[in-house]
Amino acid sequence: MISGLRNLVYYFLTKRKTKGIKHLGEKPQIHRTVFFKGIDCIEIGKEVYIAKNTCIEAWENYGNAKFTPQIIIGDRVRINQDCHIGCINRVEIGNDCLLGSRILIMDHAHGANKKEELLLHPSERELYSKGSIQIGERVWICDGVIILPGVKIGDGAVIGAGAVVTKDVPANCVVVGNPARIAKYI
Repeated sequence: MISGLRNLVYYFLTKRKTKGIKHLGEKPQIHRTVFFKGIDCIEIGKEVYIAKNTCIEAWENYGNAKFTPQIIIGDRVRINQDCHIGCINRVEIGNDCLLGSRILIMDHAHGANKKEELLLHPSERELYSKGSIQIGERVWICDGVIILPGVKIGDGAVIGAGAVVTKDVPANCVVVGNPARIAKYI
């Protein structure tokens, strides 16, 4: 009885928090402290779990620049606490992925690191993307991972704790380190 009532309350709080989202699948579990920006550019699949203090931002404009961001989170994805997903281009997370805590997935940066930009305060530099991020299906991303722009992670990959992913990761392998390198194939 109490469990059913708790689930019902949780469902209504989730619906209110995600009002206006481009697509929201069935049975989402989204903690009340999750922060969304650009909610009309975000798609969330069915049975997705997003833990507390997670920030999901789709930047449609920054300064004078305009963007058409897309954040697509597949079915049965579990995102644990304190994660940050930022997008001006496209970030796609495939079905059945598990994301640990304190993960940063960012498809952009403040500036393209040109000499003239370095004279500006970092917050005054235009946002720049080297490309989209695509995470395949059944990927396990351990705690403290950073995934940078222009990266594709293949199906079934495991990204070891604290790894910094700067280039593509093949399917069914384990990568570790900074920068991430292949430790073994599964």
